[in-house]
Amino acid sequence: MMQAAWTEDRFDRWPLPPPNRPVLVKTRQTEKSASSRPTWQEKMAAAKSHADALELCASVNGKRLLLVDDVFTTGAQFVTVSRFLIEKGGAADVSGLVLARTPW
Repeated sequence: MMQAAWTEDRFDRWPLPPPNRPVLVKTRQTEKSASSRPTWQEKMAAAKSHADALELCASVNGKRLLLVDDVFTTGAQFVTVSRFLIEKGGAADVSGLVLARTPW
């Protein structure tokens, strides 16, 4: 998806990084957060583990960011990754875009 967006932005309207140079990478495997019927505490624990495995490869200091995810379940991933970007990376603001939402 991001490859297509970057390729189609011929007029450089959006500050998208090249797909081969991500801004944020996961440095190690973490447990899956999408299991059947996890509790909120289990989702938050998995999300915190995920955020702890992240590394910034470019500065986001003072920037407004759009965090893109495929499925929104509880919001735990968005909360923890947004906190990481703001607290550790110095991002000014983090908004989210998801492709699907699981039913309540």
